[in-house]
Amino acid sequence: MFNVLSLKLTSFEFALQVLFGIDLNTTINSDNPFLSALRETISGITWASDHPFHAVDITSHDYQSSIVEAVKFLRDFGKKVFDERKEAVERGDNVPSDVFSSLLKSYDEDASTSLEDVIDEFLTLFTAGK
Repeated sequence: MFNVLSLKLTSFEFALQVLFGIDLNTTINSDNPFLSALRETISGITWASDHPFHAVDITSHDYQSSIVEAVKFLRDFGKKVFDERKEAVERGDNVPSDVFSSLLKSYDEDASTSLEDVIDEFLTLFTAGK
């Protein structure tokens, strides 16, 4: 039987590998912490747009805190990937010519591009693609 979730995870894993050179094995482990945090973040974006007064809604504080933690996890993951790739480039290792390498190059060449900008772009591509 055709499994839509398996197809989505396979497509997501393919995008991770091609765009960023990252292998999270989401097709094997759909409970992957990165995938869970990404789902939580996307859910939070949708929820916030449906609840325009969420900033003053004290009844949803716990839910909003879980979204903040998910976003922090994703940002920390992005920083870790960035640091690992930057170190590999500095060592002269063979790194893939992918989107993440382009982001890294823009960071190195453009003084106005901050690490936060690179991580934002990295996460935008994930959330937009999911």
